[in-house]
Amino acid sequence: MKIGWNAIGTLFDALNGKLPEPPGMIAFWIAVISVIAKEILFRRTLVVGKVTENEAITANAWHHRSDALSSIGSALGIGAAAILGKTWGIMDPIAAIGVSFLLVSAAGGIVKEQLGSLTEQSLSEELENEILQMVETTDGVSHPHNLRTRKVGSLVVIDLHLRVDPDMRVADAHDRVSLLEEKLRERFGENTIATIHIEPENRTPAR
Repeated sequence: MKIGWNAIGTLFDALNGKLPEPPGMIAFWIAVISVIAKEILFRRTLVVGKVTENEAITANAWHHRSDALSSIGSALGIGAAAILGKTWGIMDPIAAIGVSFLLVSAAGGIVKEQLGSLTEQSLSEELENEILQMVETTDGVSHPHNLRTRKVGSLVVIDLHLRVDPDMRVADAHDRVSLLEEKLRERFGENTIATIHIEPENRTPAR
């Protein structure tokens, strides 16, 4: 935010006739190099975050992306001011103000995502539907209900009720549930905690 406030002050000075000194071309090239470096860091860090399912690493990746975006704004403002001369020196603080808004927006997105993780937010509707689909494609079990999910850091916790044939042997029901638990761990990680409750399938009385 300090960057934004300083830029606003410089902008007001320029409007009152006190134009800022234009930056040199070396500042422009440093900003360009920063954009490239931060974008490379973003892509590599994001891959690591997704592979390890580590929210902290993923958040750090987006921090690099916000730095890259801010450097783009800086490069444009510095480049315009350096190339076009002192009359266009005002482009540098204007770019700085735009960068400040980008940083605040990116920070808000990161905070929102991390708060969801800290408060054990449920999985997305898309992922919960995927879990229900796994049940539907597992032989011997049906009618998934009372699904509750949450994520604790990189750990996924799933609580689920489903139904089996009331005449099914306990050993067979256990095998079906174990198969489903294996599917869930393959999808969400080997440390996934899956608690599955089985209930007898309701039968319509014969007439």
